[in-house]
Amino acid sequence: MELKSHSETVKETRLLLVLSLCVGILVGIVGGVYNYLTNHLDVFREFVATHSSITGVVIAMALGTFISYVLVKKYAPEAGGSGVQEVEGTMIGKRKIKWKQVVPVKFFGGIAAQLGGMVVGREGPTIHLGGAIGEMLTGFWKGSKYSEVDIRNHLLACGAGAGLAVAFNAPIAGVLLVIEEMRPSFKFNFRSYTGIMMASFVSTWIAQFIVGDTLDIPVGADQISVIPQVHYLSFVLFGVFMSLTGAAFLYAIKVGYSVFDFLKAKVPYITFIVVAISFALLFQINPNYNSSGMDLLANHLNDAQSLPELASLIIGRLVGGTISFCSGVVGGVFSPMLFIGASLGKVYALIAPGLHTYSAELAIIGMAGFFTAVVGAPLTGVILMSELTGQYQLLLPMGIVCMVAAMMMRSFGVKPLYESLLKRDIRIFGDESLKKAKN
Repeated sequence: MELKSHSETVKETRLLLVLSLCVGILVGIVGGVYNYLTNHLDVFREFVATHSSITGVVIAMALGTFISYVLVKKYAPEAGGSGVQEVEGTMIGKRKIKWKQVVPVKFFGGIAAQLGGMVVGREGPTIHLGGAIGEMLTGFWKGSKYSEVDIRNHLLACGAGAGLAVAFNAPIAGVLLVIEEMRPSFKFNFRSYTGIMMASFVSTWIAQFIVGDTLDIPVGADQISVIPQVHYLSFVLFGVFMSLTGAAFLYAIKVGYSVFDFLKAKVPYITFIVVAISFALLFQINPNYNSSGMDLLANHLNDAQSLPELASLIIGRLVGGTISFCSGVVGGVFSPMLFIGASLGKVYALIAPGLHTYSAELAIIGMAGFFTAVVGAPLTGVILMSELTGQYQLLLPMGIVCMVAAMMMRSFGVKPLYESLLKRDIRIFGDESLKKAKN
């Protein structure tokens, strides 16, 4: 094999960095607008309520959920749910992102689903949108003499990292997600790290002009205390607790998909009419059980709640999140997981000896631990929660909980969420590598 000259390597590096910059700019704009619109859905609901009635709001919300489902079903079935696994699958040649269909369906379908009050987050759509934008830019360089696979994977990774960074105003977590979650399918070297960092930081910077530079979960420094080291052994048990609840969550997702596969095969439209109306009505009764829950987390961390109240929130969010995520509408699972993780952390604060005064602290640690148990990315979990809350004094206890949770999940033999979802997508939508082999 002919070795590349130094000048060729420099040119290739420059090309990839320019493309990385382009990915960051585009993801920042698209993701920023997406976040802005989803952040202001309450304004639209209030407008409808002012000019009609509660019935009008229910109809508008139900219509949003139904539109999300129809867009996915008719134009881009692979755009349903999160989409993170689709980016990973494309990088290993098992799936293919059809960006012309995915971008509009993911964008408008995600907004519609959140308008409907479905328990879904924005990070899955922004990551999938980022990957689709990376795929789009790859198409402009098909005439390049450089490896198309290398360019595609590089841009997909940049788009995925930028997508998470934009979703949570968390650029470092965006970089780490690619390193931890997509490591089996990506060649890491200086230019790949640099490109992903460039895309993640640039996209965050641009999105801040659209949505502002604020913490997604603002927590005052006076609200968080340093937990004494004498309690650190208890965090090992906390990690085990997170792994058990994470395994239960993954099992609920598996069951949820089985139920919806059956219902969509028998009565697809009736199923979604019922789901859409149910979530719209629930929003009128108690909005704490609807939507991503990100806007509720800051208050939730410091609210004093009993075990029955927390159990009600956990079960409600678990059921609502499972139905929403498995139904096939557009939306991510990160944000709903964070609310469940925070609630589980508060439960642990109530039952663990000597930790009842550290409810907010354990809620933040619980978010990181639950995320790790489900996704299998402990370092991303630690840094993501630190960037979301602006609290870095909990790095050590978060690290202990996340490390234990990740090791326990591996010992259980439970596959991380996106690995399982990728296998499902390949089974349902096909293996692109086999299609190419036949051709």
